[in-house]
Amino acid sequence: MATGLRLYPVYVYNKTAESDTAEYNDEATMVKSNLETIRKAADCIDQMVNDKDNVAEWAQEKIAITKAMLNSVCDYLRSKQASVVPTTPTAPPTMV
Repeated sequence: MATGLRLYPVYVYNKTAESDTAEYNDEATMVKSNLETIRKAADCIDQMVNDKDNVAEWAQEKIAITKAMLNSVCDYLRSKQASVVPTTPTAPPTMV
């Protein structure tokens, strides 16, 4: 009974034994490295483009898409951080 639908595998992340190894726990370092590369590229572009320059439309679009994607990640991390309520230990009541 063919319906024309393709079935794709469902991936479950961080549920395998491999996810517990050091090989899979270096995401923050990767993010930092990628951000440094982005900073260098942005500085390079900023230095090379003058206010009166005509930048190709495809290049403008890639920069706009990158900006939107980075803002999305930033918003996600901010909301994730804001949803974490810090717990402070409470002192036991004192007897008077």
